[in-house]
This record gives sequence, structure tokens and C-alpha cells, in this order.
Amino acid sequence: MTGTKQRGRREERPGEPLAERRGKEVLRHDGVAEVSELVRELLGRPAGEWHRDTLVARLTAAGAFGLTADGDPGSEVRADAVVRVTLLVARLSPSIAQVVQTHYSALAALARYVRLDGSRPAELPRGRYVQLQSEPTGVTGSTVSSTIRRTPDGLRLDGVKDYATGIPWAQWLNTGAILDGRKVQVLLPRSAAGLSVRPTWSVFGQQDTESNRVELVDVPVDPDLVFVPDGVPQSPITKLAHAAIDIGIGEAALDAFRSFLLHDGRIRHGAASAGVDGILDDPYIRRQFGHGVVELAALRARLLELAAAIGGTRPVEPVEPVEPVEPVGEDGQDAERDADLEAQIRAFAAYTGEAAVKLTSELFSNAGGRAAHLERRLDAFWRDARVHTLLNPRDWSLSELGRRFLSERSSDDRDT
Repeated sequence: MTGTKQRGRREERPGEPLAERRGKEVLRHDGVAEVSELVRELLGRPAGEWHRDTLVARLTAAGAFGLTADGDPGSEVRADAVVRVTLLVARLSPSIAQVVQTHYSALAALARYVRLDGSRPAELPRGRYVQLQSEPTGVTGSTVSSTIRRTPDGLRLDGVKDYATGIPWAQWLNTGAILDGRKVQVLLPRSAAGLSVRPTWSVFGQQDTESNRVELVDVPVDPDLVFVPDGVPQSPITKLAHAAIDIGIGEAALDAFRSFLLHDGRIRHGAASAGVDGILDDPYIRRQFGHGVVELAALRARLLELAAAIGGTRPVEPVEPVEPVEPVGEDGQDAERDADLEAQIRAFAAYTGEAAVKLTSELFSNAGGRAAHLERRLDAFWRDARVHTLLNPRDWSLSELGRRFLSERSSDDRDT
């Protein structure tokens, strides 16, 4: 995944006219439309009528894992398309939305790396990717202790990775490791010898999700698939896609509670005493849903603004950014702008997660006791949102954004 600064570094393809490349970019928009159509189709069916394997296969056919400017892995990824597709899939299945997210997280990580010899690959292997970074040891989950050794038989990798999502559908794994004392990324085929997977996820949510521990023992490594950083900051698309999942959970919850109330809900005693004749006449339910609609619409709009800022491409439906991100000439200013955008995205993702938790919890307040029946599965939306926020704690991200804002100016010099 590349940002504005990286766009100029994209190598030209011999014999490929500019008009033809732009035509391919237009075609990638159709992937969003195809995914949207698929999600609408499946939302109308009970969850038991489709299997997750079938969903991943159909999403692949619809282009959900090829949302790049020309459809080739390793090409510039369209940030606006990624967040749109992730949001759509999250309305159907948050766990499969994470499969989409981890795919583009891997591509985003690899976009800022070059081969050991300093060359940049023309393209990456085709297929679905999974990002493997978190480890069970270390001060934080991002501490890397997996190691690549040089042996007479070539490079070998040893280590353990946690919280691996999407492994059942992965074709390639991108994992962090240490080689000769420096951090590298290495691509491994899912079928690599010495690689074993063990399911480890056992919590109260998310629904239908899975997470695994991946053990790497003397795994052979192709030196052409080992990458080192080239100094370009990584795109924050992973956090933004994280936020898209939370918005999708909120939208799905609003739809599910609306259907429940209109078909199976009963008027509360207080409302009946006040003369309310039906669900649609209850002012508190109307206010609750009105508030939910407005907040989700605002979050979606901000999501697309930030996606436009990341990729330098305009959303399909134009949304003017509050503070347009323009290229600047000085490297220091460029780095500061990137850091500020990243801080905004982290805070936005944290806020979005908490907003989803609050919405999915408060929807029960006017729904009545029937809404708590397990067979209705309305609790799944709260569980999905609550567990998803554990990966992105709110307070530190909001604190960092507040620090940046407070130190930005000593007095309020904004226009009035």
C-alpha cells in the first residue's frame, strides 16, 4: 500500500499506454460494486445458508482481494476501495472482513520493503495474503524474536506467531523476523515445510471468528522473498480498515434491531401508558435510531475522507476532506504530515470501536426482554464490537491525538 509520496516511484510498464493503465483503474472500481451486490444478496439469507468457505471464494471471484490500480499484487492499493469493501463484508461477517483486512495489511507492509539486494520486485505472488506479526513473547505483541538463520542448506526460519486470522484461506503468509540483526519481512507459502497451525481462539466473541498460533520450525526461506525496509513510512490502511469493520458491525446491528422491533417487538408499558399505539410511534425508539443513523453516516464520511488522504485517490462518491493533504517539498514536513495523518487514523479507529460498542449495547435499552433470547443472536453484534476494540485500545490513541493538537499552537489562531 502506498501513500501520496510513493505514487511517483511506481515503475512504468514497457509498452503500456497511460490510457490503458487508467482504464484498468476504472475496472477496479467494479470490484467494489460486485462485492456490494454479493453482500446485498447474502444479507437477505439466514447465516446458515452460506458457509464461510463459500463466502471467501465468492469474494475472491468478485475481486475483493485484487483492489489495486491494475489488479496485480504489489501494485498501488486503492485505499478507498479497500475500506469500502471491508465495511461491506463486515456487515455480513466481521470475521471474514478481517480476512480482507489482513490481506491488505500484508500488502501495506510489503509496499515499503525492497529485496535484500536493494531491488524492488515488479510484482508479488498472486493469491490471498495473511499478515503474521504478533508474537507471544516480548513487551508488546509487535516485539519480534522470530529469527532467520543462515545454514549450509540455505535460509531457515524459526519462531512463533499469535493471533493469525485468515489462515484457512491463506495462500501466502507475510511474517516479521530478524535476519543478521535487522528486521525483515519474509513471504512464505502456506504449504511451507515446518509450518504448523494450532487454533487458539476461545473467547466470548467474535461470532464465527478464528485465530491461530503459527509455529515455524526450520522453515526453508526463499532469499528472493525476504525484504528489508526502504525508509518509506508504512501506510496506516490497517487501522483504517479496522475502523471500517466497526462501522460495518454498527450498521448491521442497526438493521437487525430494526427488523426485530418491526416484526417481533412489543410496546413498552411506559409507552403504552403514554398513548403510544405502535413501535413507529415510540419517540424514544425513533430518537435512538435517528441518532444511530446520523453517527454511522458521519463515521462513514470520515472513513472515506481519511482513505482519500492515504491513497491520494478520490472516493467514488466525492467527499471533500476537512483538511486536504497536499504534497509538500520538504522531507521533514512530509514526515510530519504523515505522522499527523497516522495519529488521526489511530484516534478515529479507537473512537469508531467505542462508538460501535455503545450503539450495539444501547440498542437493547428499548428492545425489551425478547431481544435477549439467544436464538435471535442480537447479542453477537455487541460481542463482535467489544472484542474487536480490544485490539485497538481507545485511550492511548486519543491521548496522542490530543497531545499533537495541544502542542500545535500556543494560542487559538483559527479563523472565526
